[in-house]
Amino acid sequence: MKQIVFSIVIAVMSILLIISCIFLWNRYSKQNELETAVDCAMVMTMRGVEKGKGEIISEKKMQDRFISHLKKQLNKGNNGSKKRNLDVEIRFLESNPKMGVLSCEVRENFTYPSGKTGQLEYKRTILRERKKSVEILEVKLDGYKSYMVEKGKDFNPGDVIINGKKVRRWLNKNEQEIKFPVVVTEDMVLEPVV
Repeated sequence: MKQIVFSIVIAVMSILLIISCIFLWNRYSKQNELETAVDCAMVMTMRGVEKGKGEIISEKKMQDRFISHLKKQLNKGNNGSKKRNLDVEIRFLESNPKMGVLSCEVRENFTYPSGKTGQLEYKRTILRERKKSVEILEVKLDGYKSYMVEKGKDFNPGDVIINGKKVRRWLNKNEQEIKFPVVVTEDMVLEPVV
């Protein structure tokens, strides 16, 4: 009799464990799907802002593009079947196309296999990557050649031979001797001393 009761308890616990795993897996897969959809929609929206071709995009238009991209992503994979009823709430925390910022909180209601409803939440912020502007300066070695050097970088021409003679030193416009390597902070014209 003890073995029968023990077997029934083990069977019930096994069934509860399997049901719990199904619920957890369902929630995990839905959360992963929501996060992937939001991430893709944000990247696609930001790419559209970057490739604006002079068009000034408004905050409202940016939000509308995000919502459109998000709905497409959430309905992806339905293989032409009727689009599922999306119960998604989007709250924009920040959306500024000029600064390249988009931040939002997305909540989605979903149904477990048992019919019980659950809620998922995901917050995400994306910033447009700005390209670092580089200032290029010219270093002209008079009678030899010119070099284009990034501002703030070291410059060293090495050994230079002009008219068969090795240049011993270089002078700037103020007749001061320049020791190499030198940090370039402005355009320079250097005169050779052989």
